[in-house]
Amino acid sequence: MPHPSETDESSHALVVTFDPKLSGIVSALLESCGYAVIVCDDPGHLADRAADSSPAVIIVDAAMAPKNPLDLC
Repeated sequence: MPHPSETDESSHALVVTFDPKLSGIVSALLESCGYAVIVCDDPGHLADRAADSSPAVIIVDAAMAPKNPLDLC
């Protein structure tokens, strides 16, 4: 996985999950690759968080209810 530049705005990653254990694991992995991680535990705030941070990648927990993660795109 390429390491983003620390000054690069595209070095943000957005993790969307209700599970704090999962967000911790995914965040640690992404941070080790140079990403600044933002965790969102409410899919209703996903659009705002994405607009605020312009993430290079968004990772959505597929087990997240009540919405289908594909509906968030």
